[in-house]
Formats: sequence, structure tokens, C-alpha cells
Amino acid sequence: MILRSASFPFLPEVPLIEHIDIGALAASDRQWINRIKNAARAHCRGRVYLNALAYVAVRNWFRTMGIEAQPKVPVDEIELPCFWEFVNGSALDTPMGRVVILPDDITDLEEWVVPREWLDIPAWRPDYFIGVQVLTDQELSKINLWGYAYASEVAKDTYDPLLRTYRIDRQQMVEDVALLLSLPAQEPRPLSLPDPELVSADLIHAIASGEIVLPRFVLSLDQWAQLLSQPQHRLSLFLACHPQRLGLWLRAREYLIRDCLQATWQELTDILPPSLDRRLGHVRAAELPSIDPDSREAIAAQQQLRQIKTNLNDPASKAALKSLITHPPSEDIRWQAAELLHDHTDPDPTAGSWKVRKVDLGIALDGTTLALTMAVLPRDATSAHLFVRVTPLSADAFLPAGLSLEIVTETGDRFARLTSRAEDQAVQYKFWGDIGEAFGIILEYGGARITESFVV
Repeated sequence: MILRSASFPFLPEVPLIEHIDIGALAASDRQWINRIKNAARAHCRGRVYLNALAYVAVRNWFRTMGIEAQPKVPVDEIELPCFWEFVNGSALDTPMGRVVILPDDITDLEEWVVPREWLDIPAWRPDYFIGVQVLTDQELSKINLWGYAYASEVAKDTYDPLLRTYRIDRQQMVEDVALLLSLPAQEPRPLSLPDPELVSADLIHAIASGEIVLPRFVLSLDQWAQLLSQPQHRLSLFLACHPQRLGLWLRAREYLIRDCLQATWQELTDILPPSLDRRLGHVRAAELPSIDPDSREAIAAQQQLRQIKTNLNDPASKAALKSLITHPPSEDIRWQAAELLHDHTDPDPTAGSWKVRKVDLGIALDGTTLALTMAVLPRDATSAHLFVRVTPLSADAFLPAGLSLEIVTETGDRFARLTSRAEDQAVQYKFWGDIGEAFGIILEYGGARITESFVV
């Protein structure tokens, strides 16, 4: 079948792809799907997996047809994996209007189930629903773009108060989903959020801890809409459930959310004493960032950083630091600029998110407490810059010789290993990772071992 639409004359003449073999998905897509499934809480992995498969299939189908489709309501792509733990479905804004993808794994479909959120929260209400049948059986491993329906035609009398869902009968579905592409273009609708109201930290903790397993059945619609629609509340909930998902650290930084990682990971100034000069370039000389002596650009940047440090809160300093982060002559310069910008009186999301936690290796260190710093910077739409550092908490202390900092991949393979020497005040490492990629940090000394796991 070939589609040529008068409404979208730019569409290429390509075969419509309405039935997708899961095994035929691009390797990068399958990797992303498996990563976010594995990162989900155990009781949510099935729903997250179905939604991820359906989302990738529909997004790619739109791209094949030359149409831009972006997740906007109520979250964008970086938050989708956490959102799917709570609500089935995801929204894409397209030229034809807002489309909500509804996956189901039932073999014989006579009706489609719509969570009430998509119709009863005004800001979320779409123009169309796309039903996606996801069959993960070994013999039937495929994704079917089953059809679409007008949201305005979903009858109120189909509401099930026990399941809190509406129903779309098969007769209401237009099974030739390609016809959706020929519908008239619409102006994008602005996202209209409800007026913000205070959401109890105790409520967020009860959901994250599992005390409330199914919040959409327990909370009123108004409470639930406040929690998931307001970015600050939603991010606090997602980070309470996944405190070590670094992409959310960045998002929380954009909304100036500080106290969303509970007591484990805190702001640098909350743990590191003022007497400890923690900045890159102020550790022991042997650990100073190295630069190519032939690089005039890098030398000039180092001189610029020294000048900025003397007048950090000058507005011009902030602009200069942002430029060095986004267009650095080296990774060392990038991170020095980022940490300085993070310390600015008026910090900027460009500085990323910097968090620190106390690490106690017990008797092996004779009670000495260490500080583990983790920082994440935006890199591009699909990846992030990462930085890890270990220091003693006392300004006059040194790390014990032989303390190892190891970074391992999601499969457990060693990616990097650093070992402290006598009189080292820090060990640190810079790298980057793809969104959804998991990795671990292992600190080891004298038989004591601590492991921290993260998802980019």
C-alpha cells in the first residue's frame, strides 16, 4: 500500500509499516527498551516493557512517514519510563493533533481500555487514540498498529469505576491506521496545568516505599492529577522511586528541586565543609587536570578560569562558564567550568546536577568517612556527561593508599579502575553514557566494599 496525502504533500512514497516484528527493531531501540525495562521496579516491568515497545514502534512509524511526533504531555521522553510505572499509555504531539498510544497484549481484542487520566485530566486529553497490540510470545513476537479512534467519541457511559477506565469498542476503531495521516493539520495546543497545590512528602514516600502500591486507585483524580501533572511533584515522586536515575537529576535541576533525593544524596554544601576546597584543580598536584601544553586554546581557558575564580559572581563570569561547558577545549576544562558555575550565586541548569553522599567503609578505614561525589551534565538528547570523585571529608586528610574506585558496565564488566596513592586527596574519573544505560561504582579498601548502581 502506498500513501499520498493532499494534506501532507511532503510524505514520501514508502510502504506503510503497520505490523512490526519485534526482532526487526533497530538494535539501539531494542537496547533502550531492555534497559528501561530492567531499570523499572519489579512489579512494573511488564507494563513498562509493553509501553516502551509500543512507543518505539509508533514513533518510528511516524518518522518513516516523514512526520515529526514528539512526546510532550504530560512528560517527555526522559521521564517516560518512570511515568509508565503508574499510567498505561504515552502521548505524541503530531501535525494532526495529539495522539495517545495505548498498548495491550491481549491476543483477541474486541475493545480497547483507556485509563481515565487520558480523558478526565483536561490538559492530557488527546485528539486520537492509537491502539497497539504487543505480542511478545516467541511464536508471535510482533507489534500491530491496530487502529485509531477519536477521543471525542469515547462514551462516558463506558466508564468502569472499579478499574477507573473507559472503553473503546472495536467498531469505533478505524483499523486502517494510515488514514490518520491524511487528517487535517491542527495548531499545537498549549499545555494547561492545574494551579499548583502542596503535595505531602509523606504521600510521595508512601507511594515510593510501596505502602501505596496502586495510587491511581487510592487517590482522588484531583490528587493524582496534581501529583503527575505538576513537574515539581512528579519529579519528586519519580526520584523517590528511582533516586539514582541521573537523567532525572538533570530534570530536577531545571525545576530547582533540591530535596528530592531523600537523605542519601545531598547538595555539595550540605555535606562538604567549607574548609574543604573540593573544586577540580585544587586537589593534590599529581591529580591536577592535565592539558596539552601545545594547546593554546586550553591554556587560554585555564587562564580564564583563574580569573573567573577571583570574581565568580560577576554576571559576565556566568556567561563565560556556560560557554566553556558547551564548547570546551578539553573535558577537564568542561568539568572545572561546570563546578564553578554550580557554585555561582545564580546557578544555571548548564552546570548540571552535583550530588554527594557519605561513604563509610567501616573498620577498614578506622572510622574515616569519605565523600562520594556524582555529577551529570547534559550532552545531547540521548546521552549525558558523567563525573565521579572520592575525597575524605576532612580538609587536612588524605585518602589511604590502595583505595580503589572502579566503574563497571551494566553487564558487570570493568570499564575503569583507579587506585589512590599515598597523600592523594582525591580520585576522580570523567566519562559519558547513553540515557537508560546502567553502570555501577565500586569502592573497595582492605576487604571492605561498597557498590552504588546508577541509570543514566
